[in-house]
Amino acid sequence: MLRCHELPCDSIDALARSPHDGALLLIGAPGSGKSTVLATSLEQRAEGGSLVRVNPGEAAWPLSGVSALLASLGDPRIADFAGRFALRSDDDAALAEAAAELLVVLRGLGLPRTLLLVDDIDRMDAASRRIVGYMAGHLAGSGIRIVAAAAEVAPDEPLAGLPSVRIGELDDTEARGIAPPGIDPGTLRILVSVAAGNLGTLVALLSSLSSEQLSGRDGLRLPPRPGPAAWAAVERVARRLGAAHLAELDRLATAPLHPRAAAGRWAEDAEDALQELLDLGVVQEAGAFVALADPLVRAALSDALPSRVRRELHVSMRETAGPLLEAWHASWADPGTDLRDPLLDAAAEAARLGYPHAAVEFADRALRSGRDGLAGRLARVADELLTIGEPELAYRYLNMASADRHLDPDARVRLSISRLRADYLAGRAMDPNVELAGADPELVARWAAMRAAVSAARGEFHAARGPLVRVEADLASESPETRSLARTARALLDGPGGGVREGDEAHDPLLMALHARAETLAGDYPRARVLIGRLASSLVRPSRMWAGWLTALAIDCASRAGRIGEAFELARDWRLQHAEAEGPPGMVPLSAWTSLADADLEAAEAVLAEWTDNGVARVGPLPTARGLLLRAELARLRGDVGAACELLLLADTVAAAIDDPALSRHLPELAETLVEVGRTGAAHDAARRLAAAAVAHPGRWSSLAVARVAVSTAAETELRDRHEAALALHRRDDDGFELGKLHLAYGRRLAAAGAAHEAARAVADARIAFAGAGARPWAAAASGDAQAPVPRTAAQLELLSADERAVADLVVRGLHNKEIAAALYLSVRTVELRLTHIYRKVGARSRAHLVSLMS
Repeated sequence: MLRCHELPCDSIDALARSPHDGALLLIGAPGSGKSTVLATSLEQRAEGGSLVRVNPGEAAWPLSGVSALLASLGDPRIADFAGRFALRSDDDAALAEAAAELLVVLRGLGLPRTLLLVDDIDRMDAASRRIVGYMAGHLAGSGIRIVAAAAEVAPDEPLAGLPSVRIGELDDTEARGIAPPGIDPGTLRILVSVAAGNLGTLVALLSSLSSEQLSGRDGLRLPPRPGPAAWAAVERVARRLGAAHLAELDRLATAPLHPRAAAGRWAEDAEDALQELLDLGVVQEAGAFVALADPLVRAALSDALPSRVRRELHVSMRETAGPLLEAWHASWADPGTDLRDPLLDAAAEAARLGYPHAAVEFADRALRSGRDGLAGRLARVADELLTIGEPELAYRYLNMASADRHLDPDARVRLSISRLRADYLAGRAMDPNVELAGADPELVARWAAMRAAVSAARGEFHAARGPLVRVEADLASESPETRSLARTARALLDGPGGGVREGDEAHDPLLMALHARAETLAGDYPRARVLIGRLASSLVRPSRMWAGWLTALAIDCASRAGRIGEAFELARDWRLQHAEAEGPPGMVPLSAWTSLADADLEAAEAVLAEWTDNGVARVGPLPTARGLLLRAELARLRGDVGAACELLLLADTVAAAIDDPALSRHLPELAETLVEVGRTGAAHDAARRLAAAAVAHPGRWSSLAVARVAVSTAAETELRDRHEAALALHRRDDDGFELGKLHLAYGRRLAAAGAAHEAARAVADARIAFAGAGARPWAAAASGDAQAPVPRTAAQLELLSADERAVADLVVRGLHNKEIAAALYLSVRTVELRLTHIYRKVGARSRAHLVSLMS
């Protein structure tokens, strides 16, 4: 069942199961699937249900609808009454009286619970429709539940007062389930948009396309030919409008958008008509342009224009259309002229301005005249679409360009540059093979710089260095764009280090994202946050793709900085705005973070297991290693150290060519788990590798990680000294998450050595640090680690949440509320509230009593 049909079906089921008789109005445009919803509901209730299909040919016969409704009950008694049932008048009073009479008869029949499903009640004769409407509000005692489906109901009809449910629009996910296998995602995206989410319209469009069009290798006719939903939509709009409005709509239907200023000067009363259409919501403003709000309305209006009238409108509007629409109007005014190049230039410009629907119409009109020789311009259109967050549309035009039989060397390299960008943003495996012979050296250098930047972002550092060295050998002679790409690649390889210059990423969100990633990997988290904010403010239009990248970059920055609570909040915000979306395929899935934020470890593991499968080829070794590390963390949180060790060994293999340990960050966890599973020799080897790599790539995280691993692998006689030394390295501005891991590693080693009391104290320190970092799953898991046989009121402590436990532990240590607030990054008021809850849960009468209970 389609998701857009689930709510209506559930509503009908609830009515059918209800102990009370009643009625429901099902609203849906032609083609939305009203009949399907009713048929599905009838199948679920084979007994006690009946479907009445209204015959619109009987609409002129009074009471024909009531007769059909009564006949569907299948009771001879009601059939006899129906034969005698007649109207004395057709005024409202007489109709209400007839409805009351009919209800008396129905109540006297003693019918079992019966569900009547009436399809297309808005096409029933007027008298029957009003009688059913009167009856529907007074069905108590009749045993009847009525569900009436309609495209629309006039507000003055009795039916309008019934409880109603509306069939929603089809979304992209549902559309994929309907579409034939192998359909091009960009083509499907276009069809869903022009169908306005209407099921019947989409099905009709899919059946009308050729195999070349379905696979995205040929242009579409846009706007498409209208179906019943489009004609119904334009009829609803037209009945509210006058002649001036309709004339304005005819002109608006000729193009996907129009300059606002020009549209107000098409006729003497055009400005007034346009403003009224804007007020009614029939037309919408988009920057300096206006367009019809409903693509179905535009399809019907455009199709209704006679060819001569349409051509004359294009001729007249060409003079005032402006540069963006000049080629579009000219192509209709003079169809014999080859305007493919200017149309594609206009498509690229429309995409740059943030109007992808216009870009698609311009480009597809050009392509319907042939695509040979257009590869370079198609690549530019794809670049602009990608920049505004439309990867499916971008890939569609890249694939069309690739099929060009007359691809010259320069066009081939430009196309490869565009595909490198798209593959990285879409999380697809790169194709490093491209024929460079005969191409412009500047284009070759730009391709090499782009490949180096993308390879470095994926963690393929050795693959990045060769092309980058060749570009840097003659960097001064390269274009500013190539130099910016080269500096970005160098920053990703070796850290920003002053190599990235202000403005390198100007007007290119991909470069901004890569610069922010470089700063995050280098550990300059404040600078990374600034760049992420700059990326957000630079986007021409909101899009799910860039929203996902902004969230993924911010989560990666926050988690590497140890601000796990902030990462969780970002993940929750993403879920609220983009339910079920995974985010950028080239980064750790956002749904894994949302599941982890809810402490749903199993769901997070399921998402990550699928994502890391064959991850190296798709997204590169660095993101894959990070995904494996997070899976290992989940396994440790579940207490499965063996599984964690296997995942970390796999991450170690994946990240073998990544020299800087702060990038993948798996080595400290690997050493710890190897100790826990008894492989001390391998653990010491991992510790030595980490220490050597930290010397070659010094950094704050590496120093702290080396010290923590020294505690994990220390001999029992050196354990306390190693812990003191590691603890001395931590500053107040260091992240609490890493400190929590240090305390937890120390506690585990103490527990293994039999020092239960000290182990419990260390684990309590870990809980406090994890709570301060917002890492609730880690704080909760630490409660089960290194349990000491200290006589505590265990049942009472189990009542406390991880956050409350952290506060209680600090109270036991003698800290005051202000000190606790500072340690946990909370307000004093929050600490006071948590203490109140703690007192109530454990039965403490005072602070001293709480200390006594817990000590």
